[in-house]
Amino acid sequence: MEVLESLVDLYLSDVPQLKEHSYIKNKMKEDALVYAEAIFLAKMTRKNFLNQLRQVDNGDNSARMHEVVNQTIGQIRENSKFLSGQRTELEKFYKTLRTDLGLNDIESPDVLKSQVAHAAEEGEKDEGGEVMDNRKLNDLIKNAMTGKEEDKKKK
Repeated sequence: MEVLESLVDLYLSDVPQLKEHSYIKNKMKEDALVYAEAIFLAKMTRKNFLNQLRQVDNGDNSARMHEVVNQTIGQIRENSKFLSGQRTELEKFYKTLRTDLGLNDIESPDVLKSQVAHAAEEGEKDEGGEVMDNRKLNDLIKNAMTGKEEDKKKK
C-alpha cells in the first residue's frame, strides 16, 4: 500500500480532492492487492527454491530434482519480470489518468525547491523572475492575446 500511496501522491498530489474520489480509492486497494500477491508469490518461490537447494545439499541428486530446481529458477525470473511490468503498468495508469484530466505537469513544491537550490548553486542570479507552470503560462498568453484583440476592436 505504501508503494501505491507514494505513486498516487506523485501523480495526483496537486489535486487532493482527486485522491479522495471513490474510484481512485478502490483502484488503489485493488492495485495494492495485486501487487501484494505478486510480492508474496515471489517470496514463496524464493523460499521454495532454498528448500530445494537444501534437498540437493542433503544428497538428493536425482535428475528430477535438478529439473525442479531449474523450473523454479525460471519461475523466479517470471515473477521478477511480472513485478517489474506490474509496477510499470501502475505508473502508466496514474500518469495517463493525470493527462486525461488535463494535468500534464507535476507541480511539486519539493521539485521547485530543488530547482531553485540548483540554480543558486550554479551561480545564476535572481533577476526577479518567477517559476511558472505551463497552465499559468498558457493563461498569461491567452490573456495577452485577448487583450490585443480588444485593443484592435477599440481602434
